[in-house]
Amino acid sequence: LTIFFLALLIYGIYSNGWSNTNLVLMLMTSILSAILFIFFRSSREWFIYFRAGEQKDQEDGLNYKRNPLVDQDTPDKQAFKVKEYIPLYFFSNQVNYLKAMSLFGILITIVILVFNLVPSLEICWINPIALVIMYVLIYYAIITITLKHALYYSRIHENQKSDGKNETKEFRWTGFYKRVFQLFFAFVAVLFLAGSACPSKMHFVPVEKELNAIGIHKFLDHFDTDEDNTSDKFILGSYGGGLKANSWNLILLTEIIRNEKHFLDSTLCMSGVSGGAIGLANLAAMFRRMKDPTHDSWDSTVAEIGKSNMLSTDVNGIFFRDLVFKMFPLNFISVKDRAYESMKLYSRFTGDNEYGLNTSFIDYYRELFDTMDYFPALIFNTTPTQSKFGVACSIDGISDFPISIDILDQNAEGESLTFYGAASTTNRFPIASPAARIEGKGYFVDGGYFENSGLLNAYHFYTEVRDSLDTGSGRFFALNIVNDKQSFIKDRFDQYFDPSSNMHTEKSSSEFSSILKGILALERMPEFARELIRNDTTIELITIYMPELYNVEDVANTYGLKSLGSKMESEVRKRASDDSIKIVNALEAFYNDSGTGKTVHDCGIVIPPTGRILSKEAFNYQMAMSRFHINVTQTIKYIDSILTYPNEEED
Repeated sequence: LTIFFLALLIYGIYSNGWSNTNLVLMLMTSILSAILFIFFRSSREWFIYFRAGEQKDQEDGLNYKRNPLVDQDTPDKQAFKVKEYIPLYFFSNQVNYLKAMSLFGILITIVILVFNLVPSLEICWINPIALVIMYVLIYYAIITITLKHALYYSRIHENQKSDGKNETKEFRWTGFYKRVFQLFFAFVAVLFLAGSACPSKMHFVPVEKELNAIGIHKFLDHFDTDEDNTSDKFILGSYGGGLKANSWNLILLTEIIRNEKHFLDSTLCMSGVSGGAIGLANLAAMFRRMKDPTHDSWDSTVAEIGKSNMLSTDVNGIFFRDLVFKMFPLNFISVKDRAYESMKLYSRFTGDNEYGLNTSFIDYYRELFDTMDYFPALIFNTTPTQSKFGVACSIDGISDFPISIDILDQNAEGESLTFYGAASTTNRFPIASPAARIEGKGYFVDGGYFENSGLLNAYHFYTEVRDSLDTGSGRFFALNIVNDKQSFIKDRFDQYFDPSSNMHTEKSSSEFSSILKGILALERMPEFARELIRNDTTIELITIYMPELYNVEDVANTYGLKSLGSKMESEVRKRASDDSIKIVNALEAFYNDSGTGKTVHDCGIVIPPTGRILSKEAFNYQMAMSRFHINVTQTIKYIDSILTYPNEEED
């Protein structure tokens, strides 16, 4: 039955891809496999009766009990004859079973080593769940085998000693093996101490020679190109959020630029955090290679990035690559950490072919600027483990950002962080990615810990050059690309909730929970940045949210309330229903436009999670929202209407 459902599942995946039917089949196959494994473990010794005939047993040198049923002329005879061809009897023997398990473990180890040692193979081809299970099995085997051998030889040695066999050869050998395993544990302990005392250099962000940076005056000369100074301008802030933010930025900016080709020319700067910064870096790399989003390879590149699996790269680094080189701090071997390996994949996806890994951030941007004749200033934001926050800005001549560390300013004259190296410093979520180490600057973690919207430094860049800009009658707009669910809910319901009001019951929480929430609350600085812009009469805020599904509980949790009250709950349900209908309509329009014949019922609604891996349906969700969700498309049309060029209207 398990094999039957597995065959159906494989056929369904290859013929239909993702669907609700395949999801049900996968769950049923998993449940049946678990039941089958339980039966296998509990009844394995009975497999001896699956072998017929005593003569064959003796020929194989096996001492099995005979199955008396096959010697009787009964209906059971045919059944057992069929089972003669199934070698299940092999596993009834304990030694055979252990050998089979050992072989399985050896095969897993070989697969892991091959994927780590052969450059043409990518570890991201392996599902992260399967990869975690493989590493758990490997480390479990290493620990248990070592402990069991140590206990075995220690006990045998003591028994031989008590039996007076101190002078025998066997006694000396068991004593030798006993000491070998004792030394092994001591060796591992020393390795950990050595790794702590002599930290590996693998977490250093690479630097390259820097030639010439684009100065602020040259940059502004190219930015102010319209003769009548009537066109409006933008600054851009991109929210963090892992691959979800990376993909959402690429998809949304592609739609905006295709609708209004002058958007980049009218954008002063683009500032990103975490996944949002990686999205901007990938966008820049794609423009450097393809120059235009109408390029034949553009959509396939966006899809490859959006459907990529960065989690397996992180898992592999945590359990093997980075772990080994921390235990063996062999600094004379040039090895990079898992964050670098992720950037290598992005460089390959964009067709950059690792150029951004070997070229300084400043030189890479200068080449991009010259190729495009203009490109918005790029600002990447990171968070040091000490005070202040870290900034990488592509333009020379901007005064220091408030309470910031310029991570591009190296002690060695003429050197700077590489392009993708600088981008990687913003995307360092703890555990998943190691802290970036910049020589002379310290350690840096994810930029979202300080300010998760990217708006704050984009706004600072604007205020620094505002007096130097001849905008005429043109206006400035701050565009914020958001993928955060709580921000989306706040946008929908802030008008109903007054933080100073005591009308609603505050949700109680434990002391530890309160501390944890305080640490993980990332919306303080983004809200501060948005409030700065709202209070500035020279610039207007535009926000594009990724639409989300939500319910009454989500809204209550967002505002930290125990209950909303019956009237408010009714309003939330109504709005949630309206918003879900908009999402379903957008997905239906997307699937109709794709021509695949699929529907929302077939594929379901898969909201992209914040993480390092997205499914095909999660990527399709973002595509559908950017192209067909009424709120998103209206905002894109509004941006299009802002950028009014008289010559285009005449055409």
